[in-house]
Amino acid sequence: MQRIKDLQKLLKEKRVSSFLITHRPNLKYLFNFHGTRGMALVTQKQAYFLTDARYFNEIKRILPKNAKAIEIEKNLQKLWAKFVKKLKIKECFFEENSMTVAQLKFFKKATHGIKFKGVQNLAEEIRAIKDSKEIEYTKKSQEINEKTLKEVLKNLKIGITEKEISTLIKIYGLKFGADETSFKPIVAFGKNSAIPHHECNETKLKKGDTVLIDMGMKFKGYCSDMTRTFFFKSKPTKLQEKIYNLVLSAQEKTISNARAKMTGKHVDNFARKMIEKAGYGKNYTHSGGHGIGLEIHEIPSTNQEYKNKFPNNCIITVEPGIYIENFFGVRIEDMIILDSHGNNKNITRMPKNLESAIIK
Repeated sequence: MQRIKDLQKLLKEKRVSSFLITHRPNLKYLFNFHGTRGMALVTQKQAYFLTDARYFNEIKRILPKNAKAIEIEKNLQKLWAKFVKKLKIKECFFEENSMTVAQLKFFKKATHGIKFKGVQNLAEEIRAIKDSKEIEYTKKSQEINEKTLKEVLKNLKIGITEKEISTLIKIYGLKFGADETSFKPIVAFGKNSAIPHHECNETKLKKGDTVLIDMGMKFKGYCSDMTRTFFFKSKPTKLQEKIYNLVLSAQEKTISNARAKMTGKHVDNFARKMIEKAGYGKNYTHSGGHGIGLEIHEIPSTNQEYKNKFPNNCIITVEPGIYIENFFGVRIEDMIILDSHGNNKNITRMPKNLESAIIK
């Protein structure tokens, strides 16, 4: 109930008269809807949820009191036209980041005369602020993630493939209580670790390889995300040790200094400036992190373009990396909570000092 009220308050602030919601994570967040066919229209005073017979009785049961369920029977276009006419809708805002061209054409065709306007991150702006239950689920998701990685590391042996390790991540994650993985795991051996988002393949593990694993789980819909870099059955070279310690120092500086009310650019600069000063700026080729929640990538974003301030009680990743083409890459990623008291808390417990990164 409160989430819909928060959205309606935001609609008033943004002068949005009516808001059409089709993005499934937003439907889940606002209406607790887990089905495959549903949509909502929220005005500054009312909220309506439209779904078909498969979900109608269930959504009626779980909808908050300040929302009304409407059943989609046969012709959605006719229902939509009749519905918005009854509400006297003149202007309808839609989710610009997620609505497809085909969907927009469908709604426009059904309702001639209504102005459709795209808007970005309305519901997402509310979702960025995590409540205690969301934080609890995220922490549990990360506990499962770490337990999974520890088990997977026991299976690292000469000759095993990236794909096999990726499969083990999925198997152990489910075994330890995850809903599913929050994204397709990134497992990169040797020079493949120099590709930030390498696609797992049949590359076999060799002695002396760098091993980069980026993985996440979902628990009750909430995502975790973590990256660790290892050196397999060999001490790192002087260059590898230098790069690893630089990435770790840059990450720890960001974690120590990041606060709510800072901009994404400000937070990104903690690690980026340090890496640039060390001469590896061109080898740091991605953003410094992202918000996380029902989706693996949410606002706020940690990059040079994100000028908005981070809200209180958001959860972000901190993941600097340096990649030496055709040789190796290092990325270290944790999740932190930026609270309303000017503090932050790292909810990732997996060791990351250089000693822990050497697999003997």
